[in-house]
Amino acid sequence: MIFGGGQERTNAMRGVAQQFNWQFVEQVASPGAIDLSGFGYLNMRRASDEWKIENLLHAQIDGALGAVFDYSFSIKRGRDRHGVHTFSSNPTIFYLRSNKLNLPQFAIIAEGFVAKISAGLGLQDIDFAAYPQFSDKYIVQGRDPHTLQSVLHPALLDFFVQNRDKFLGSLVAEAMGDRLILYRENKEIDAGRIRELTDLGFTLARFLQSSTPATRTPPAMRQTPATPQPPPSEDWQAPPQKDPAVGDANTGRQSIATRLKELKELRMADLITEQDYQSRKNQILSEV
Repeated sequence: MIFGGGQERTNAMRGVAQQFNWQFVEQVASPGAIDLSGFGYLNMRRASDEWKIENLLHAQIDGALGAVFDYSFSIKRGRDRHGVHTFSSNPTIFYLRSNKLNLPQFAIIAEGFVAKISAGLGLQDIDFAAYPQFSDKYIVQGRDPHTLQSVLHPALLDFFVQNRDKFLGSLVAEAMGDRLILYRENKEIDAGRIRELTDLGFTLARFLQSSTPATRTPPAMRQTPATPQPPPSEDWQAPPQKDPAVGDANTGRQSIATRLKELKELRMADLITEQDYQSRKNQILSEV
């Protein structure tokens, strides 16, 4: 089974990590801090036959874990006279985990791109009848319709509607507790669009963080369209674009102690193997 896009893809994603000034791990030994359990739509077709997390970009942002990675998995679907039939998928995922999020489980999927989630997952369609512009374009599924009617507030619904024919319209958004993911079903996202993916992910997170009881306006009370603007916040801003002329100067200025500390954090989070940790540690120390 071949996963991912090979060395060319890895090099492209490593370049994005350098532009973001984020950490990069080519292959993840185990999920570690990346918890994908409970996401009904992402895992709907997955039977854990084979899976892999590759080309992981990640950073700690105001206490939250922000990450982008290629998530590959395959499912054996039976055998006939031609052999074993296997379904494979390789979505690129934006992942955010923060204690500032406390969300009910839900998934938002654009109509026409994907089929509805199986009722066997225990999720149900939630209709925003007071906002047909949204309901006509998106499927929302969750376990708690009453709570979702307030969490998915008017400004957030506008945000989805106004971006339906752009990049957001081809993506799936899922949330659960302190976690949020955004991805294109079954498809790798070009490295040149990772910034666009992270911009959307962090913007969506700020919208959802604003869904507190004091600020929520139920969609049924909505009167006129509002310009979708996420609440101002310094939290979870997309990484700034590095000046190409600077190159890797920022990395070069990092102290040996800082780089060793970051490397140790990767190992403690079980994002790299012990062998990889020792190899990279020795490489850093050799620069002294």
